[in-house]
Amino acid sequence: MLDRWEGDDRAGWARRLGLAAAEFHARLDSTNRRARELAVEGGPVPALVLADRQTAGRGRQGRSWQSDDPGGLWLSLVEARGRSAALLPLVAGLAVLEAAEELLGKPWAGTLTLKWPNDVYADGGKLAGILCEALGDRVVVGIGVNVNQTLEALPVGLDVPPTSLLHLGGSPVARGKLLQAIVVRWRELRRSLSEDGVGGEAPLLPPGLVAELNKRSAVVGRPVAVRGMARHSNGRLGAVDDEGATGGLILPDGALTYGSEGRTSALVAGSVRILGHR
Repeated sequence: MLDRWEGDDRAGWARRLGLAAAEFHARLDSTNRRARELAVEGGPVPALVLADRQTAGRGRQGRSWQSDDPGGLWLSLVEARGRSAALLPLVAGLAVLEAAEELLGKPWAGTLTLKWPNDVYADGGKLAGILCEALGDRVVVGIGVNVNQTLEALPVGLDVPPTSLLHLGGSPVARGKLLQAIVVRWRELRRSLSEDGVGGEAPLLPPGLVAELNKRSAVVGRPVAVRGMARHSNGRLGAVDDEGATGGLILPDGALTYGSEGRTSALVAGSVRILGHR
């Protein structure tokens, strides 16, 4: 474990970020794996696990996340789960998006987008991804951002080509500033969530946050392939695997609407792929 990272020690970062604990590593297999250990141990929260390199980083649905590169920001937050846990991937994605735009500056304001439920896109490339995992009364929020890698250093052959803040802005970004911007915005957005549902239902996103997520959505009106569990117009849930859909709006419960064969359904869990991305 590293005693210092980006100019401050662990205790200093914990104070700056309002954390109960913080770990910094030169290399880990996966920050989410280590964060899950902390969650199971029941240690104090919120806590941070960050690694300069990940040798076995993971994305959603078991996909690998190539992150054995100190140019990126690879971290996991361990938080109290709460009743709004299902909404957290969207909230984390928006926090990363807004923090990235803050560091890129005015030319990029309002240009980054979110692909439901967990990817941040910029200029046609994938900039960041989020992986949330619930464990008992804890939730692990994994975040990976391509920061100071050149395009040549990023993986090739992916469905969506990756990009980095260095490539977008033309100059290196201080990873410590990005970490602080992400955590500050994450805290602000999470505080905006209510933990109280209505009539026993799960909590909903507040209207302003729903509007902002839809404003930033990368899939509205786009041809998409949807796969997972959907809630259909008759209210019934069922598996879906449809490559002929059109992306719609995000609902207050976090589901993504889509149209197919003249019907509108809502994807409540699963994945979306934008067809003909570039």
